[in-house]
Amino acid sequence: RMEQWRGPDLGPGIRRASRLRRYHSIQRLRKLALARKQTGIPVQITWQRRGWMVGRRGVHGINRFARRRASNTMKGFSLACRIGFVVAVLAALGPCRACAEESSHEDVTNVGTDVLVRVAAVQTKRRLIDWKLHEPREVLAAVDENLAELEKLVEKAGKLQCDVLAFPEDTLGLLNWYGMNEEKAAEVLPVAVSRMLERLGRAAAKYRMYVVVCSDHVEVDGATYNTAFFLGRDGEEIGRYHKVCPTWGESGSRQRGQSFPVFPTDDLGTVGMLICYDLVFPETARCLALSGADIIFFPTMGGAAVGEGDIGTQALRVRAAENHVYLVVAFRGSGSMIISPRGE
Repeated sequence: RMEQWRGPDLGPGIRRASRLRRYHSIQRLRKLALARKQTGIPVQITWQRRGWMVGRRGVHGINRFARRRASNTMKGFSLACRIGFVVAVLAALGPCRACAEESSHEDVTNVGTDVLVRVAAVQTKRRLIDWKLHEPREVLAAVDENLAELEKLVEKAGKLQCDVLAFPEDTLGLLNWYGMNEEKAAEVLPVAVSRMLERLGRAAAKYRMYVVVCSDHVEVDGATYNTAFFLGRDGEEIGRYHKVCPTWGESGSRQRGQSFPVFPTDDLGTVGMLICYDLVFPETARCLALSGADIIFFPTMGGAAVGEGDIGTQALRVRAAENHVYLVVAFRGSGSMIISPRGE
């Protein structure tokens, strides 16, 4: 098919290009006629109206539209070529299909049986320690009371055959107390966190269950960090994470974390952790995903966005879907959820 460019608005350059196209089209048709003549196969290409005819006589005329008319011999030849081509393709695809089936069978046999992992996210009550308590022993006594209640939740999850149990942010309820008693934090927080890890770890180890807890903690460098702890099935600590993105209210009294560690496990995949305001920033979850995280535990007291309505909840779904990870949200009071890599 060939388009002719006509009209006064197109200019001589366009008409010259049109003549060149017609020239090259004629040359191609001449080559086609010559090839058909050499093979001895009659062929006829007819252009409608004042069109040209290509055959043993050559080329005659110019027009815009063409229609190819082949003789019965040419039709038979074309059909035979098509049938032969289809047979050749099927013959080539046969071994490929067999190889694919064999490879698929090998993959299935190598993967083995899927293992079901049961995950629980706790919705704890507001067990806040009174900020008016000034004596460390009184504060630690209140911590022990809270831990006694949390141990019951661990027992309940163990009886439900859970493999993982995630607690919300500020698991011990010391947030308000710390805000009013920073000068005594170095005396209380290390002891309180040690008791939390020891008691909840021991309770979970009885059921061979992973545990995620979160609390403010004074590290060996003397700085206070909002810290999430990951305990193994034996009750021992596997790793910890320091909150990288504290809120404006936290940043004055707490040190900022510097990394996004991940923790490989044999039966749970690679684990990452984020805390509350971290997930407002999409880059935090992406850092964990790029490091190979399969599941992210998110102890929190808020959503993953600042705004009204359910935007915080919807943002949580987006974080899971855009990074293709499981997201376990442990929320105090209500709102705990487990989100699939598809955001469901």
